[in-house]
Amino acid sequence: MLANTLTLTINAIAKVLVRINQDNYSSEYFLKDTLDSWRLKIRHTKSSKGGVSLDRHNVELVHVVYATTTTVEISRKVYLVFELDPTDTMTNEVSGFCSWLIASSNAIIVSLGGSES
Repeated sequence: MLANTLTLTINAIAKVLVRINQDNYSSEYFLKDTLDSWRLKIRHTKSSKGGVSLDRHNVELVHVVYATTTTVEISRKVYLVFELDPTDTMTNEVSGFCSWLIASSNAIIVSLGGSES
């Protein structure tokens, strides 16, 4: 089981999210600051494709920047889903995928945000 707090480093600033809910195979973490909030959800489910049972793992981060008198509220979401046979592992693939996203000072993320494909 993961800890009751999770620390995300965003733009060199540590964000400590506290677990606010835990249900069957899922957890939710939250941090509310003065200007924004952070919510991280972790879910584990079973799925089936073509009669083959798969484990499905989902991690979702939502960052809400609150509205001010001069700006509207902004909501940002990023998530990762991976599915695999229950007897398999795919640590190398997930790690490689995440490394590819952040390589070269986040160049791929910038390109994707610019609708490049």
